[in-house]
Amino acid sequence: ALNSRLASDGSIIDFQSDNLIGSLEANFDVREAPDLIAGLFENPGQPAKHTGLTDQSRNLKFDLQLTNDKPLKVLNNNIEHASDLKLTGFFNEEDEVLEVSANTGSFSGFGLSLDSVGAHFQLQQNMVDGELLISNIYYDTLNLGDLDFHVFSEDSANAVSSFSLKRDSLV
Repeated sequence: ALNSRLASDGSIIDFQSDNLIGSLEANFDVREAPDLIAGLFENPGQPAKHTGLTDQSRNLKFDLQLTNDKPLKVLNNNIEHASDLKLTGFFNEEDEVLEVSANTGSFSGFGLSLDSVGAHFQLQQNMVDGELLISNIYYDTLNLGDLDFHVFSEDSANAVSSFSLKRDSLV
């Protein structure tokens, strides 16, 4: 099922299929979104006045959920299993914020298996903050542990990142 309304004063898209459920809501015509989002990345870490954005107060939020692994298996037959994937986010032009989160449970394929993946990315004015957490990673039978990657920048000139791979073992 698909329900949509695209107009200059706002957009709403709701859809549901056997494999995908989603919603998107915006106070502008979402057909403008690619140019709007691209403007944020032309000069990352620079104020919006340098990205070509308007003085409008456009907002967008979305929520997508892949409810089974069939579409992924069609894309690549090396994927053995993938649990539900949830992708959420929002954009607020006035506050100059773009935030995206993705979460999934177990995955196996390409010789890898893992229990969960969580990712979060935020771009706000001059600040960038991103994190990737993967738990219980195995390559074939080798337990690699948990991965934690974080990157943070308060301005366009400096960034701090950390990467860790942790493994608890009684052996």
